[in-house]
Amino acid sequence: QPNFYEAARYSNHLCQLVWSFSFAGKLDRALGGQLLGLMLAAGRRLDDATDHHPGCAVGEGMLGSCESEAGAQEPELLLQLQGISVVLKPSRWEVDSKGQLSGTGLYLSHYMQRSHLS
Repeated sequence: QPNFYEAARYSNHLCQLVWSFSFAGKLDRALGGQLLGLMLAAGRRLDDATDHHPGCAVGEGMLGSCESEAGAQEPELLLQLQGISVVLKPSRWEVDSKGQLSGTGLYLSHYMQRSHLS
C-alpha cells in the first residue's frame, strides 16, 4: 500500500523547490525540466501502485471509480450543485494545465464538459 502522506509531502517539497528557485531567479529550463520530470515520475509511480482492475470495489472503507464499457476508468460525479461539483478522478486522468502533460489524452475537463451539458 503506497504511503499517500509521504507522496504528498514529497510533491509539496518539489513545489517549494520550484518556487524558491524561481523566486531567486535561478530556475532555468534544464532545472525546471528535471523538477517537472520528478513530479511526473512520482505521480506515475503512485498511479501504478494504486491502479485497480475491473469492477468498482477498491477495498473496504475506500472509494473507487467504476470502469466504463471500454474498460478505461471514468471519473465519478458524486455531487452536482449550481456552481460546484465533486468528482473522483481515477489515476491516468489529468487535470488540464499549460502544455501537454498527459500521455493518455484523458483530461478531466473533457469529462466535466460531457457531464455538465446545458
